[in-house]
Amino acid sequence: MRTAKYRRVTVTLAEDTLRELDQIAQRRQRSQLVDLAITRFLEERKREEIRESLKDGALARAKEDTEMAEDFFPAEQEVWDRQLKDDGGAGGVKSGKARR
Repeated sequence: MRTAKYRRVTVTLAEDTLRELDQIAQRRQRSQLVDLAITRFLEERKREEIRESLKDGALARAKEDTEMAEDFFPAEQEVWDRQLKDDGGAGGVKSGKARR
Protein backbone atom coordinates (compact mmCIF):
# COMPACT_ATOMS: atom_id res chain seq x y z
CA MET A 1 0.00 0.00 0.00
CA ARG A 2 1.13 3.57 -0.62
CA THR A 3 2.80 5.64 2.06
CA ALA A 4 0.43 8.39 3.10
CA LYS A 5 -0.73 10.35 6.07
CA TYR A 6 -4.04 9.18 7.37
CA ARG A 7 -6.78 11.16 9.02
CA ARG A 8 -9.76 9.85 10.94
CA VAL A 9 -13.16 10.68 9.43
CA THR A 10 -16.68 9.60 10.17
CA VAL A 11 -18.55 7.92 7.35
CA THR A 12 -22.13 6.76 7.33
CA LEU A 13 -22.81 3.53 5.46
CA ALA A 14 -25.95 1.60 4.77
CA GLU A 15 -26.36 -1.38 7.11
CA ASP A 16 -26.23 -3.85 4.21
CA THR A 17 -23.02 -2.26 2.93
CA LEU A 18 -21.43 -2.43 6.36
CA ARG A 19 -22.52 -6.04 6.80
CA GLU A 20 -20.93 -7.03 3.47
CA LEU A 21 -17.79 -5.06 4.31
CA ASP A 22 -17.49 -6.87 7.63
CA GLN A 23 -17.86 -10.23 5.89
CA ILE A 24 -14.68 -9.66 3.89
CA ALA A 25 -12.65 -7.55 6.32
CA GLN A 26 -11.61 -7.88 9.90
CA ARG A 27 -12.84 -4.94 11.93
CA ARG A 28 -9.35 -3.40 12.01
CA GLN A 29 -9.06 -3.75 8.20
CA ARG A 30 -12.20 -1.78 7.41
CA SER A 31 -10.34 1.49 6.99
CA GLN A 32 -7.81 -0.07 4.62
CA LEU A 33 -10.57 -1.62 2.53
CA VAL A 34 -12.57 1.61 2.36
CA ASP A 35 -9.40 3.55 1.49
CA LEU A 36 -8.58 1.08 -1.29
CA ALA A 37 -12.12 1.20 -2.69
CA ILE A 38 -12.19 4.99 -2.74
CA THR A 39 -8.71 5.17 -4.26
CA ARG A 40 -9.72 2.80 -7.07
CA PHE A 41 -12.92 4.75 -7.65
CA LEU A 42 -10.97 8.02 -7.92
CA GLU A 43 -8.41 6.48 -10.29
CA GLU A 44 -11.18 5.15 -12.54
CA ARG A 45 -12.86 8.55 -12.49
CA LYS A 46 -9.59 10.21 -13.59
CA ARG A 47 -9.19 7.66 -16.41
CA GLU A 48 -12.75 8.34 -17.55
CA GLU A 49 -12.08 12.09 -17.57
CA ILE A 50 -8.98 11.52 -19.71
CA ARG A 51 -10.96 9.29 -22.11
CA GLU A 52 -13.66 11.95 -22.45
CA SER A 53 -11.06 14.65 -23.02
CA LEU A 54 -9.37 12.59 -25.75
CA LYS A 55 -12.73 11.83 -27.36
CA ASP A 56 -13.74 15.50 -27.30
CA GLY A 57 -10.41 16.49 -28.81
CA ALA A 58 -10.71 13.91 -31.58
CA LEU A 59 -14.23 15.04 -32.40
CA ALA A 60 -13.12 18.67 -32.44
CA ARG A 61 -10.25 17.84 -34.80
CA ALA A 62 -12.44 15.68 -37.05
CA LYS A 63 -13.97 18.71 -38.75
CA GLU A 64 -10.53 20.28 -39.23
CA ASP A 65 -9.15 17.00 -40.59
CA THR A 66 -12.06 16.66 -43.03
CA GLU A 67 -11.56 20.23 -44.26
CA MET A 68 -7.84 19.60 -44.75
CA ALA A 69 -8.54 16.41 -46.70
CA GLU A 70 -11.00 18.29 -48.89
CA ASP A 71 -8.42 21.04 -49.49
CA PHE A 72 -5.78 18.53 -50.61
CA PHE A 73 -8.10 16.29 -52.63
CA PRO A 74 -7.69 18.21 -55.94
CA ALA A 75 -3.88 18.03 -55.68
CA GLU A 76 -4.01 14.30 -54.89
CA GLN A 77 -6.42 13.72 -57.76
CA GLU A 78 -4.08 15.56 -60.12
CA VAL A 79 -1.17 13.31 -59.06
CA TRP A 80 -3.29 10.19 -59.60
CA ASP A 81 -4.49 11.41 -62.98
CA ARG A 82 -0.92 12.17 -64.03
CA GLN A 83 0.22 8.74 -62.82
CA LEU A 84 -2.55 7.01 -64.79
CA LYS A 85 -1.60 8.98 -67.89
CA ASP A 86 2.10 8.06 -67.45
CA ASP A 87 1.13 4.39 -67.02
CA GLY A 88 -0.80 4.44 -70.26
CA GLY A 89 -4.22 4.42 -68.60
CA ALA A 90 -3.63 0.97 -67.15
CA GLY A 91 -5.09 1.96 -63.81
CA GLY A 92 -1.70 2.06 -62.13
CA VAL A 93 -0.84 -1.46 -63.24
CA LYS A 94 2.17 -2.28 -65.44
CA SER A 95 3.20 -5.69 -66.65
CA GLY A 96 0.31 -7.30 -64.80
CA LYS A 97 1.81 -6.36 -61.43
CA ALA A 98 0.22 -3.94 -59.00
CA ARG A 99 2.21 -0.78 -58.25
CA ARG A 100 3.49 -0.37 -54.74
